[in-house]
Amino acid sequence: AGLEIGQPRALSFERMAKLDPAKKTVTNDLKVVHTPAGRPWVVDVTYSSDAANAEIAALHYLLDPPSGLYEGLVERYGKGSPVASAQGMTSWDVPFCVGATMGVRLRYRMGMSEKQHRVEELWVEPLTAKNATARKR
Repeated sequence: AGLEIGQPRALSFERMAKLDPAKKTVTNDLKVVHTPAGRPWVVDVTYSSDAANAEIAALHYLLDPPSGLYEGLVERYGKGSPVASAQGMTSWDVPFCVGATMGVRLRYRMGMSEKQHRVEELWVEPLTAKNATARKR
């Protein structure tokens, strides 16, 4: 979707507007729902604050219908680690991505939609020094 953790609000709206004309106007909302045309996902974008200069703090993708995202994640990052607090969820710490300004934690799970059919969810959050240290233990 052209979005990444740490991306400034104005640039993120510019990127979203390419596939979601409703995003041509920048808002100062803390959370924004991005529904790109022609894509099988919706993205909940969370900003660090409601300030004009806020940056993206988290992304939550909902893929409906499922696209086989899990297989791609395993191929690229390995098996991942189960998340103890969330049954069926897998996590990867990605300390560096090409073009990214910081590492990210990916969390994935297969779930059920409100209409009771399978969907995939992917959360992308910043990988803080605390996360990286906890992961090494």
